[in-house]
Amino acid sequence: MSRGVVVVTGGAGDGIGQGVSRAVAEAGWTALIGDLDVAAAQRVSADLRAEGLDAVGAPLDVADERSVDELFGRKVPSLGGPLRGLVNNAGVGLVKPLGDVSATEWDELHGIDLRGAFLCARAAIPLLASAGGGSIVNIGSVQALGPHVGYSSYAAAKGGLVGLTRGIAADYGWEHIRCSIIPPGLVDSPQNREIFASWGDADQFIKDYVGTRQMIPRLITPEEIGDLAAFLLSDASRSITAAEITIDAGSSRMAFDNREGRS
Repeated sequence: MSRGVVVVTGGAGDGIGQGVSRAVAEAGWTALIGDLDVAAAQRVSADLRAEGLDAVGAPLDVADERSVDELFGRKVPSLGGPLRGLVNNAGVGLVKPLGDVSATEWDELHGIDLRGAFLCARAAIPLLASAGGGSIVNIGSVQALGPHVGYSSYAAAKGGLVGLTRGIAADYGWEHIRCSIIPPGLVDSPQNREIFASWGDADQFIKDYVGTRQMIPRLITPEEIGDLAAFLLSDASRSITAAEITIDAGSSRMAFDNREGRS
């Protein structure tokens, strides 16, 4: 029997989205996979059900208030179980120096990455409260902690998500609603590889990065993000809120080339 429903926004995306959706379903919740790509959401949920897990795909445009309200106001109640959690994973990236960013690009980025998280959290909170509490997990980025060149707009959106996380935790802790954020580092995903390929040899970039910019020289997997999200959704983390837990192999704490000082 399902432990209740957990909404995963952008849950059909190759990479973190699917990693989180799988971890949620494997933990025993019904994974409600909301995604702009409806066909992908249906396909991912069907694959999980074929493994005996509980998952449902649904259309969701986090930038559209009506779409968000439809998912939380109609789709969630139709599944029968209470809403136990939300993972705000849906997001887009933008790699461009701030002076080259148009107002339209800025608005689109923040409309999805920050406003979208606000809309979904706002819709989820009454349902979580009526169920006696629950957890919201936001997927951030280490770019908000120390951005690389060209990531200023993206860092601003993810930095705002840090503030939103802490604010939700403060506003609703008394209703036993927790909210924390996971800032991932370099995760192996098609989206990241596409960005790196635009700069040259993607495999060589990854090899150089993990070897020199991380304390642990390995590529982070989407499943690792999913495992932490599932923990933060669970009762095992019932006293953890307003937390910022990086999964970045130590990259955000690196102040030097990892080859320095090694024989």
